[in-house]
Formats: sequence, structure tokens, C-alpha cells
Amino acid sequence: MSNYRQLDKNIYEYKSIQKINLDPAEAAKIIYSQNCIIVKDVIKEEYCNRAIKYLERISKSSFPNYFPLTQNTPNHFRLNYEDSRASVKGHFIQFNIFLKNQDMLDTANTFKDIFKLKDTLSYELTNRKTKFNSFSTLEDYVSRVGYQFYESGKGYLEGHKDFVGNNQKVVPTLVLSKKGKDFMSGGFYFKKDNGEICYPEEYSEKGDIIIFRPDLFHGVEIIDKESIQSKEDKLNGRWMAFITTTKTT
Repeated sequence: MSNYRQLDKNIYEYKSIQKINLDPAEAAKIIYSQNCIIVKDVIKEEYCNRAIKYLERISKSSFPNYFPLTQNTPNHFRLNYEDSRASVKGHFIQFNIFLKNQDMLDTANTFKDIFKLKDTLSYELTNRKTKFNSFSTLEDYVSRVGYQFYESGKGYLEGHKDFVGNNQKVVPTLVLSKKGKDFMSGGFYFKKDNGEICYPEEYSEKGDIIIFRPDLFHGVEIIDKESIQSKEDKLNGRWMAFITTTKTT
């Protein structure tokens, strides 16, 4: 009996992080074949809502900053409104929280199982040649949770492919906004080598994680393209978070 079910031609679902951990080699095969995995209910909705409110307060009460990634980088938020320094063109706000730093959301403890899953799947996708530990302190790598907000009517991320090294072959994405409720159109997509385009958020709920191969072409289509941003004191649009271990700069 499989630990997963197939939702679409290219999208597979695991009911929990415990289910996918029962056979990570099987999950790695699904991902290697350019398919997508959705793991359900990994982070509780209450935590997701609290994180969004906390980050909204930060965006209104402090200045944005741009920091290079080092072992001493503080938690911060930055604006990427088609910033010329960004490697990929887009329009979004990014909040970076590093595992090495303590924070009010208890990030290191809350996301530890997702980082461990990322390391396990990456190990399988390197044919068990490289076992990386995202929690280890290494001079050339830093682990973080990067929350991103895409504003209705403006938010997008240009299509691109990410470089992946043996430290990570996947970058799990936490779903923080429900398509059809928090935003109506646009959002995350990836394209397979055969030209098929997949939209995993059609099948996702707040608190799920999405896992795919980031070396495939992917991006974020403009959120609610025809929308006019309301004047409410609230960030309206799409929230998400990526779980990653990247090289320092």
C-alpha cells in the first residue's frame, strides 16, 4: 500500500510528514521524475496566522534592509520591488529568519522536521552520496526560513531555474495563503522539461508544504492581476515561506 495518493498527473499527496518519512526513497523518485509532492498539515494554521501578523507588524514598524548572507547576518526584511541587486526580477517583500538566531516565532524548533526532511530527500537525490545537516554550523552555508509576501495587483516572481548543490536538491515551500480565498488568480507554477505547466497551489491548504525540483523552470504569476490594492491597514495578497540552506555571499 502506497504512503501517498496521486492528485493529478504531476502532483502527489502525503497526509503527513510522518508518512513521507516512511519511505523517502520513494518520494525522491517522484521528485526526480519532475513531479511535485504536497505534504499536508505540516504547520498548524494557528501558527501560520500568528507568523503573518507578526511579520506585518515588523513591516510597519522598522526600516527594510539589504544584508549579504553571512554567518553573522541578522534577521531582517527587505523589499524587492524589481531591485537591480536581485538575481531574479520580482515584486515582493522578503523576511529572513536564520536558524542560528533566536526569534519570537521559535523558528528553529517549529521548522526542524521540514529541514530534516529536506536533508533526507536531498541525500536520496544524490544517490546517497552526500548527507548534509542543515543545523550544523558551516562556514560556507547558512540555513533560514524566508517568508515572502506578494501584493495583490503587483506581486510576482519572474520565471527562472535555481542552482542546486549537493547541500540541497529540494527547497520545501510552506503554503501560507489559500488560492481562491486569500487571492484568486496567479501564484506559483513550475514547468517540466516536456513543457507541461503545474500549479500545485490549486491543491494546497494553509500549512501544507510543496516540494519539487527547483532546477526546473518556475516562478510566481502576478497575483490578482486586475486587482486594485485596498487602503486597509493590511497586506493583501499571497504569503509563502521557503525552507533553505544556501551558500554565504
